[in-house]
Amino acid sequence: MPMRALAASALIALSLAGCGGSGPDCAGRTTVTGVVLEVESRTLTDVRAFTLRSEGEECEILIDPDREYGFALPHLNEHRVSADPVTVEVEVRDDELVALSIEDAPRN
Repeated sequence: MPMRALAASALIALSLAGCGGSGPDCAGRTTVTGVVLEVESRTLTDVRAFTLRSEGEECEILIDPDREYGFALPHLNEHRVSADPVTVEVEVRDDELVALSIEDAPRN
């Protein structure tokens, strides 16, 4: 019986750890600079969201379809391949990060 209790406790702990805190990753930040890990799009030009690695966190950032970024959104794929960083101004909407602006960041 103690092994079952131990296994159950471990499973509960892992489940809770996966839930994280409230709010999106990178919450509390208004600007995020990092490397693009993934780009979510329906087509090559229809980018919906992207994921950045910034300060050890993965930040999923949504694209506002009504916003003109002045940055070619498919260019995020080039950043994903080259690992050149981008700087994104963000705000939280409905507990998700939404990009307000996106630009190339200087490489260190």
